[in-house]
Amino acid sequence: MSMESRPFALLAAIALLVGCKGKEDAASVRRIAAGPSTLRDVARLTGTVEPSDTIQVKAQVTQQIMRVLVKEGDFVKKGQLLFDLDRTKLSLTHEQLVIAVAEAKLVVKSADRNLAQAQTDRKSVV
Repeated sequence: MSMESRPFALLAAIALLVGCKGKEDAASVRRIAAGPSTLRDVARLTGTVEPSDTIQVKAQVTQQIMRVLVKEGDFVKKGQLLFDLDRTKLSLTHEQLVIAVAEAKLVVKSADRNLAQAQTDRKSVV
């Protein structure tokens, strides 16, 4: 309310109070002290909420996801399990690698024996 309209509003309020005084069928008026107060505005808005930080989740292995353990928007902690993976192929791959390592060790043993035999043969020739 501007400074110029305040005196007018005050006079109008006084006139209203004086006009109601003494009439029996007039509405009762409750008087309250005017003063500063907090204005509470409510705004209803439509929009999109975007995160302040984002991260990319990348798999170290290619596997089928069997079960998702979190929902979109959930808070997660570092190290928290997000998915259950199909371990069938992963177990097979592990077993294949164990076999490959064992075969490689046999090849190394065989090469060591062949080297030892070649060194022995060379000494006997010289």
